[in-house]
Amino acid sequence: MKKSREHKPYVRDLGQPLDTAAQKAEVGFSMVMLAIAVGFVIGLIVWAVFWASSALTELLWVDGRESLESALLQAGIPSWWLPIAFCGIGGLVIGLWTRFFGGQPESLETVMALVKTTGGYQLERPGASIVGFLLPLVFGGSIGPEAGLTGIIAAACTRIGNSLKAAGIRVKQITDITVSAALSAVFASPFVGVVATAEDSMPALDPSDYEFRRKVKLVLYTASALGAIIGIALFTSVFGKESGVPHFDGVTPGANKLWWALPCILLGYLAALIYHASSTGFSKLDGRLGNHPVAKPLAAGLILGALAVPLPYVLFPGEAQSFELMHNWTSISGTVLIATGLLKCAVTPLCINFGWRGGHFFPVIFAGIALGYGIASIDGFEPMFCVAITTATLIAGVQRKALVAIAMLLLCFPVQSIPWIGIACLIGASLPLPNALAKKQQPRQEREA
Repeated sequence: MKKSREHKPYVRDLGQPLDTAAQKAEVGFSMVMLAIAVGFVIGLIVWAVFWASSALTELLWVDGRESLESALLQAGIPSWWLPIAFCGIGGLVIGLWTRFFGGQPESLETVMALVKTTGGYQLERPGASIVGFLLPLVFGGSIGPEAGLTGIIAAACTRIGNSLKAAGIRVKQITDITVSAALSAVFASPFVGVVATAEDSMPALDPSDYEFRRKVKLVLYTASALGAIIGIALFTSVFGKESGVPHFDGVTPGANKLWWALPCILLGYLAALIYHASSTGFSKLDGRLGNHPVAKPLAAGLILGALAVPLPYVLFPGEAQSFELMHNWTSISGTVLIATGLLKCAVTPLCINFGWRGGHFFPVIFAGIALGYGIASIDGFEPMFCVAITTATLIAGVQRKALVAIAMLLLCFPVQSIPWIGIACLIGASLPLPNALAKKQQPRQEREA
């Protein structure tokens, strides 16, 4: 058995000191290859999940809704209430599933914190978690897929890592790099995964070896992210179902038009305040209401459906709706676009805190896009500039991290737009929040402990 263990040093624990340059090169190369392979597999998983979510959503909201509207029309019954019915049923199904099977996704912050502090992430019921992750997306929840999907992938890789460890192979970083790969695949950009996961430092057992391991860590994140992008791009090109957000033209306003940025920054800041206020308010309300796993998702579903009657774009994560706005925003009034963006920032925390668990990245990006087009529609400003500045201010105002916001915006805008979106991100991340809203939210697991 000892001999077997000696023959498996090629994926050693990077937290242990490495003695020679050759040893470092051997371990580093092996880990890079492993990271690329893991990232590729994760890209496949993300593509499959997006495909399944899209197919189920289309089945319910396109085919199912059209059939019901046709039947109601023949019976002389109005159909405007269907979003309320769909979302209400969705809330009931989500609540009952949670009540009997569990499986609610944790926030992305909680998943990343546990991966960083414990080296892994556990799911008690993986099957229930997959269903619990898909249900809010299929029923039109204003939440993103990044939180639940990252948690599922991290848990799966943690289990694989534990199996390898039991066989004598120690891969301390495998769960950590899967977070980078998952985020990169979800957002169709390696920048998001690398930046988001590289913010925390790797603990060092040997301070003299820290610089090497810090560099290796960044290389592994980048390798896994690239592997994920290659995987999802390959399967998208072969089987279809593109994910992500639309790509806009560059932002090149004239010097005499830079004042356009002022209303965009102010509106983005207002939307960020609404998001933080809604998140804080619904989090407190959630705590006061106590444990009502069915009633709270049902209430959230009914509210979401009622809001979707006059403003249908408050539904869904927002990536597909962003493409729609990109092509038809001129046919929608500026007032409706601005109302949609602001309401999106309020309803997403409602969903997250009341049982429709998921992420906030995609809804916030969509909200910024809607607000930017709204300003352009009302005032006749250059639309791409308005979208870029408003979205940048909002994302940075919500995340409070300019670098993460810039990485996310590179999904939408070309590199030459970085000076403008960079300035807007710095402003958005620096704008003050009221003390009651500035307090960092603890991960849900810590609050419940």
